[in-house]
Amino acid sequence: MKHQWLAEKVDDLDAIAATIVQSFPSLRLFTLEGDLGSGKTSLVKAMGKVLGVDEIISSPSFAILQEYGDPVRIYHFDLYRLERSEELLEIGFEDYLYSPCYVFIEWPSIAEKWLKEHPLGKIDIEIMENNDRLVNLVI
Repeated sequence: MKHQWLAEKVDDLDAIAATIVQSFPSLRLFTLEGDLGSGKTSLVKAMGKVLGVDEIISSPSFAILQEYGDPVRIYHFDLYRLERSEELLEIGFEDYLYSPCYVFIEWPSIAEKWLKEHPLGKIDIEIMENNDRLVNLVI
């Protein structure tokens, strides 16, 4: 099932995030793909806000993983810098996938073999010619 939204400005991501969280309340695992600067982390920030996370959500590019929230817990991965899928085992990646928490994974291709057995929402963000963002969600 595919869903699509247009974000003409960054603030539009708040409404898109609310729609995703409210429309799919049992979905806890999301992958995010798109070019650098397309809005992947901005969408995670918006979803965190919808879920009641008060902390400032930032890109986990250098840390690979950031954890947020209480009582709703969010794990936010950025796998861009990983070179081998075995590196995921070193950080206990699979344990996060089985948690009841929200898991957001940017640049997920290196983790595909672990993701295929889990229900997930695949989010792809495209930058349009006029700099709008097209947010696609496939479940």
